[in-house]
Amino acid sequence: QQQKEEHERLEKDRQEAEKRERQRQDAENRRQAEFQRQLERQREKEREIEEQRRKMVEQREAARRELDRQRQMEWEKQRKEQLMVEKQREYEQLGMMKSQWLI
Repeated sequence: QQQKEEHERLEKDRQEAEKRERQRQDAENRRQAEFQRQLERQREKEREIEEQRRKMVEQREAARRELDRQRQMEWEKQRKEQLMVEKQREYEQLGMMKSQWLI
């Protein structure tokens, strides 16, 4: 009888120990899963920040290219105007020379 009770007590202790171990393991699994979720959220935030940074760099480059294009167009416009003025002056000089030769 005593042996049976001892065996039952040991069996009960073993089952309780297994239950505690399962609970401990479940808690550890939950902590690990939460850690993985936090890690993934952090990675996602980092990806978003990197994407924003990339877009800002892209926008700055596009703005710089546009400014360069506008500067080039303005330079070409001024150069064309300068050439037109020079050409007009040359025509005037040519006209004066012709009139001097004709006189």
